[in-house]
This record gives sequence, structure tokens and C-alpha cells, in this order.
Amino acid sequence: DIVIVALALVVVAYGLSVFTNRSVAGDPSSVKIQYTFETNSVIESFGDQLFVGADLYNSSRNHYLGKLVSFEIRPYEVEVKDLEKGIITKQIVPEQFVASLVIEADAVSDAYHYRVTQEDIKIGASIPVKGKGFASLGYVVGLKEVE
Repeated sequence: DIVIVALALVVVAYGLSVFTNRSVAGDPSSVKIQYTFETNSVIESFGDQLFVGADLYNSSRNHYLGKLVSFEIRPYEVEVKDLEKGIITKQIVPEQFVASLVIEADAVSDAYHYRVTQEDIKIGASIPVKGKGFASLGYVVGLKEVE
């Protein structure tokens, strides 16, 4: 009898966990998002290839990531430790730059994900991005829903 009661409790607990997880995730909905992608170090001519309205893709999977709505190119900086003074300073690396790309896309959203085609878009995600004439690795550093 104890085995049957224990088995029934396990089945009830499993059933509750399955239905609870589904209700938390909710039904997926369509939203428009803008996210900021920041490249690793690039050369100056990288910026010459960028233009507003460019279609962007994941360069390893060829998934569509959205349209470029704005961008900024700035000098690449590294942190340098000064052990004598006990401080950390930032120094510009000559001929190296960082590009911040603001990308807009239609996404499917639930409680845990923003998905553009088959790509999970999350802050901190590393994505290889390409467009016509350029490609770079980098990270998603900002994300918001837009109307």
C-alpha cells in the first residue's frame, strides 16, 4: 500500500510540474525588438561597409537577425594595470575600433526567450554577424521591445 501511495504522489508531483512550467512560459507572441550588438575589435574600413537598412545574418548558421537601424564606430580601448600606482587605466589601441550596431527585428517572445528566426537574442549572447561586405563576432549588449 505504501508503494502505491508513493507512486501516486510522484505522478501527481510530475503532473503539477509539467502544467506549472507551461503556464509560466505562456503562449508565444509576436513583438518587435531592437537590440544592440557590439563587435570585437575591427579595422577602420569595417565601418565603411555599414549602412542603415542593411539585412544582417548569423554568419555561421545563415539565420536572419534583422535590419540595421543605426550604428556607431568608436576607438577600441583596453584596460591596462599600473602596478606601481595601483590603478587601472584605459588606453586606445591604434587602428582598432569597436562597432555598436542597433538591429531591429520581428521576434517571437515568451517568458524566457526572444527568438528571431531560429536565433535566441539575449543580452550577453555571442553571435557571429554578417552583412554585405562585412562579418564580425561580438555580443548583444542591449535589448528592448519597441512599438
